Amino acid sequence: MRPLNNFSPYSRLLGLFLAALALPAALGADLNYKVMLNGYSPVADAYVTLQTPGGAKTIVTKTDAFGKFTVPGIAANKVLLTIEKNGTLVYRGIKGVDSIPSEKVINLTATGVKAPAAALKSVAPKP
Repeated sequence: MRPLNNFSPYSRLLGLFLAALALPAALGADLNYKVMLNGYSPVADAYVTLQTPGGAKTIVTKTDAFGKFTVPGIAANKVLLTIEKNGTLVYRGIKGVDSIPSEKVINLTATGVKAPAAALKSVAPKP
């Protein structure tokens, strides 16, 4: 009687292939966003706080002169994102983390009669 071989070359190859697909998800994905005011003005020097589910990990970063921020290696599928400018909370929401790197935009709308550049003390997220 011939011994049963559960580890054929094809099953080993399939296992290696599946492990290679799962590796980037285990390492985490990069979170790339651009924060804009009224769709055209970048929000520079705003503090961005990210929390993974259950508050397991908290990351604080800052937007650059173009309103962009990147957080590498997020190993969660959703994060709680909070944006503060001039000591005021201007955005809070749950955002998904994609495994495909792409830049997304958070568009804030000024609420009030102030000029757009000065109105960041009172903004609400655009739907």
